[in-house]
Amino acid sequence: YMYISACRYNLGRCLVEEWNLLNKQLKTLNKYKENTIGAISRYDVEYMRYYTGLDAKLVPSYGGFYMEGTYKPTLSKYLIFTVYHGVRPFINSVKKALQSIDIESDFIYDVYKFYKTSDLISHPAVISLPYSVMSFRLVELYALGIPLFIPSLKFFKNNGGLGHDRTSTSEPYCDKKKSSPDLEAKMRPGFDLSTHLYSPNVDFAQDSEAEMYWLQYADFYDWPHIQHFDSYDHLKELLLQADLQSIHEAMLEELAFKEFKVTKAWCDISSRILS
Repeated sequence: YMYISACRYNLGRCLVEEWNLLNKQLKTLNKYKENTIGAISRYDVEYMRYYTGLDAKLVPSYGGFYMEGTYKPTLSKYLIFTVYHGVRPFINSVKKALQSIDIESDFIYDVYKFYKTSDLISHPAVISLPYSVMSFRLVELYALGIPLFIPSLKFFKNNGGLGHDRTSTSEPYCDKKKSSPDLEAKMRPGFDLSTHLYSPNVDFAQDSEAEMYWLQYADFYDWPHIQHFDSYDHLKELLLQADLQSIHEAMLEELAFKEFKVTKAWCDISSRILS
């Protein structure tokens, strides 16, 4: 058996009983060497370790097997990515900041109703406001080697945190009326068993330090060569100084290493099953 988590292994378990049952099943599966308990991001590896004590196998997310195209910017406009409908205050602030240094930028869906890989690689860089600690959109953008500029931990701490998608014990994943009361608190491991000082399911409004601690494991902080800005003024400085071609080439080197790691991980899993 393989159980490989892509976005918090317990997602949708909103009752203490069903979450505990899942933990029990995973620990049972882990006793047999032919089984694999894994996760595709460092965040999910640490998240599972916090709640189960299991050392999940990291099977890195990688889009290079299907994302094709060579980064060769022919257009001057920088693309802004947010959630599908767009976070307009962020979009407008980026556009205003970059206009002051004569850099044109726009929200991806204001530029393209539908876009192809060939569209993306014709732009110089992407400025992205993540909505989740792991997303396949980021995986695919990174796989193209497009330079990525993403807010730093300091930016999120000064602007109200990442958002509700990071946690799994409250909205939008668990309806309060249909969940066990105090689900987050009841599922915390005992202090002696805990591998982390903070719970990953505490919202920013409850404990900003807990969010900052867990965000360090997000893909956009764990992967090298992503550029991080503390403010819109800092973003301007980074863009004026950035050697985009050098960033792209460094990302390609990392992608080659990531392809090796993910191939090895799947070969290990296959060997374990066949044995």
